[in-house]
Amino acid sequence: MEKIQELSLMDDEFMTKRLEDSKECVELVLHILIGRTGNKWNGGKCVANVFIIWDNKEIAQEVRKRVSKCFPKDQFIVGGESNNNLSITSDILAEMNSSDFTICLISRVPLSENLLYELGYLSARLQDSYRVLVFLINQSRDSLPFDVTVNRSFTVNTCLDAQPLYDLVCKEYENCKNRNQQECGQKYIAIFNNWPSTKRQLNNLRNGVLNSEKISDCVIHSIVPTYFYGQIEQQDLLSICMGLPNPNGSLTTLKDVIALVAEHYNINTTMVCRFPLTVSQQENIWLQFYAALYNGLQAVTLVDRELIEEKDYQSMLEKSIQYLTQAQTILDEINQIYFWGMENSEFLYKSFERLFVE
Repeated sequence: MEKIQELSLMDDEFMTKRLEDSKECVELVLHILIGRTGNKWNGGKCVANVFIIWDNKEIAQEVRKRVSKCFPKDQFIVGGESNNNLSITSDILAEMNSSDFTICLISRVPLSENLLYELGYLSARLQDSYRVLVFLINQSRDSLPFDVTVNRSFTVNTCLDAQPLYDLVCKEYENCKNRNQQECGQKYIAIFNNWPSTKRQLNNLRNGVLNSEKISDCVIHSIVPTYFYGQIEQQDLLSICMGLPNPNGSLTTLKDVIALVAEHYNINTTMVCRFPLTVSQQENIWLQFYAALYNGLQAVTLVDRELIEEKDYQSMLEKSIQYLTQAQTILDEINQIYFWGMENSEFLYKSFERLFVE
């Protein structure tokens, strides 16, 4: 134990001493934390929900069938498919509210009231115009209201062959997803690099209408910046999280991750720390990453602070390697999804290198 006290938490000599017969594991931990370059994931894509607006159900169903083959992980919802009364029901609203993108298929004029309502609703909710794709099937732009074609719209002739429609939908949807990933990457970098601004935004979000997605983005990408600002700012982030309302449980996992981070940095809190923290693969991928990362770090900390029996040191450090390996895999996927091809594609790895070298 005297030897441990002389060394830093992630010191190579400390890790080697603790894993004398597993030098490869020690090298793996160091590789994860301070030697990461390159990518292993070549096909990572984020899963999305896509609401299909239509005036011809058969066309919509065939488009869904074709585009699902190209993007099997995404869910394509034909709006009101099982609804026979042709009204905007609560089920349809729920489908629209859960959507990340919309594909609008227009095959006849004048436009139906339902189509106009759904297109207007989703245009307002999704906000970014590139998330709304309008396809004019055997129609000209001149025959449609300006409010419809102000979104990204594409004309296609299917009189002789419907294949051009399916090809065009797949192509433009892929472009749409790629742009969304780049936009998200830039947004995350902006949050990461400006904790004071994010702190103000979090306080505003806490006092306004609950927006779980924005709150999660701001909190998740403030974990590392607050570390660099010091424990006072870490405490502020923790206090903000403790004060967030959670009426439907949408922020439960986020709060659990923050509680684990606080426990690792020995920040006093009344929040219950769950270790190891299990996060579903259906959760936000960033939450999955931070849960795995701090599971691994906390495992090492339990040994370093002698909080477990000495006979359990070996197994706990082996668990830490498992968690950190998992974190590396998820980080590679995140980089592939949001930062691949960008000038600062190594942004994540450099940031975490600074975090753990210091």
